[in-house]
Amino acid sequence: MKKLQYTTNDPSASTDYLAADNTWKTIPGGGGGSGIPKGTTSGTDTYTTTISGITAYNDGDAYLIRFAIGNTTGATLNINSLGAKDLYRNNNGLLIGGDIIDGAEMFCIYNTGMNGFQVIGTAPNTLLAYVTNADSVTITRGQPVYAFGGQGDRLTVKLASNSTDATSAQTVGLVVSTSIAANQKGLIMVNGLLDGLSTLPTSTWADGDAVYLGATAGTITKVKPSAPNHLVYLGFVTTANNGSAGRMYVRVQNGYELDEIHDVKIASVANNDGLFYNSSNGLWENKQLKTFNGNSIVGSGTELVFNYDRARFGIEGFSDFISPAATNNAIDPSYTVFTSGAGATALISALPAVRATNQQGFIQPATGTTITGVSGIFSTTSGNNFLALGGGAFSFTTSILIPTLSTSLERYRIVLGIGTSVINASDATGIFFTYDEGGIQNGTSPSPNWQCITSVSSVRTLTVTSVAASTTAWQKFTIEVNAGSTSVQFYIDNVLVATHTTNIPTGISQLITPKIQIAKSIGTTARSFFADYFGYKQTFTTPRI
Repeated sequence: MKKLQYTTNDPSASTDYLAADNTWKTIPGGGGGSGIPKGTTSGTDTYTTTISGITAYNDGDAYLIRFAIGNTTGATLNINSLGAKDLYRNNNGLLIGGDIIDGAEMFCIYNTGMNGFQVIGTAPNTLLAYVTNADSVTITRGQPVYAFGGQGDRLTVKLASNSTDATSAQTVGLVVSTSIAANQKGLIMVNGLLDGLSTLPTSTWADGDAVYLGATAGTITKVKPSAPNHLVYLGFVTTANNGSAGRMYVRVQNGYELDEIHDVKIASVANNDGLFYNSSNGLWENKQLKTFNGNSIVGSGTELVFNYDRARFGIEGFSDFISPAATNNAIDPSYTVFTSGAGATALISALPAVRATNQQGFIQPATGTTITGVSGIFSTTSGNNFLALGGGAFSFTTSILIPTLSTSLERYRIVLGIGTSVINASDATGIFFTYDEGGIQNGTSPSPNWQCITSVSSVRTLTVTSVAASTTAWQKFTIEVNAGSTSVQFYIDNVLVATHTTNIPTGISQLITPKIQIAKSIGTTARSFFADYFGYKQTFTTPRI
């Protein structure tokens, strides 16, 4: 072969290359077809290999290494017996078990600063993310963070805590970088083994402990959080250590709010809501629960059961009007009939036009033909008031149907609740619904809609609801008074229509009685309504002996 000009020697192999000093040189290890020295290891974890021509480790030297057997823990590489050097996951700490798999070919680059090899091509058992710290403080290694927003091609994060949904629901990982200053960039671990932790002392932690998001921003805990704190599972401890050699496996699992579960449908939540299965759509849905006579009931048409100790815990009364009587009812002492005026009665003259099979008994208070006619039922045998509020929670409920609405020519009003009057007059003190189309009594407004009233000595709080009186459908009315008689909630057909916190009767100086009543004011045609049931209950705050 003819020498090239300026060379001082001849090539001796097909893998020789012309060096910058104008001499032909041989690629160490034969080049592996790529020009990069190549070797195959022996051993496990403590790896050795032989590569022709390598006499020293130099900063930046790169080798293509085929690892015959994967690693089970931290590992070293010794080339040509020049010394075993630690293997690092590129720039992210020492190798861990599983970073090398059987037969893997990986680049190992010597770094004099580490006195070891940085390995490129480790197995994907760690998932990292490059983020920007959007918090106002520096975040450090091992602190949990949540996704706050985006900035260009990076996620922005802030320190996470379990105290609110906003700071916990989007928890994404733990910080890998030594520290990330505010508005600076760094790495977080989304999944994998995070080492170099000083937050897992053996006095607090043990291997295998579950790790949860803490209540203070950027903290962790092994105590499982409970409501109102939010449960976020961060992983578990693999090595508890008093120094900075702690390790945990990161696997973030965010807890869920009840309404975030795929087969749960919740809307317009309120106190006493319950969760019930709806077979028509395969979903769990919330419905309003009421407490009545010691039992929780939902919706309409639910049977009420009386099964608590009346003598100690409270009072109650309920009637289905199976045997209504014209006067005091010896069969059902829960109520007393009161009538005044020609033709006034409470007996059934005919069955209601709208009736379901589960409606068995009725009463029909009717005014008679005088303009002062009145009819109703009360919970006492003499019409005297007996109920004192403020000593325990109180509930009242009834369901009625109106055959004919009030008009300017044939005007009447209906009162449903608790009050003082058993005649055709205003209730000076009481809590009740009223239908008073003409605005005749109780300081009401002329309206076709139901109105809610609380009153003490004729000083009233009035709410005109958006619910009109109906002649085509039964309407259910419920009043709930809290134990201290400081708040009253009014419900129509299980929907809250008003809440009053003023002019509420309290104590034995303001006695009232449960009642339903109709009273005439204009015209000579009798007017009436049907009632399906009538009930009330008070649960004493302090039981009687």
